[in-house]
Amino acid sequence: MKVKDIMRSPVITISRDATLRQSVALLSSARVSGLPVLSDEGDLVGIITEHDVIKAMLPTYEDILATDAALLDPSLMADHIFKVRDNPVSSIMTENVVTLEEEDSLLKAASSVILKKVKRLPVVRGKKPVGVVSRIDIVQAAMQGGL
Repeated sequence: MKVKDIMRSPVITISRDATLRQSVALLSSARVSGLPVLSDEGDLVGIITEHDVIKAMLPTYEDILATDAALLDPSLMADHIFKVRDNPVSSIMTENVVTLEEEDSLLKAASSVILKKVKRLPVVRGKKPVGVVSRIDIVQAAMQGGL
């Protein structure tokens, strides 16, 4: 079985210039946990995940040190979110994206998620995303004899 047989398409993507606030809205409305990030030309330049957004929302070490009893103050996180919510997606995206090609095997997809410790793999044709394969897509295909 090939990646093209199990990938989800069309791909829900976001521009690298979009804000973190916009990325959260799209993640929520599309009910996905990650988004391929595109350049103005439509090339894959990164990926942003819920994990990346949560990490960006957390106060920095400097924020914590600057506040008395910071660990007990819930406003610290709210203040930090207010500071970063309009930052561009490019400020927190992962740039070195692990990708697949349509003709790659299911075995390569499975190996990639395990070895690279990722949850989703954009499928590209050249530099353009054409699909996404997630861990559950791989598991379902493998259970149906796809390996």
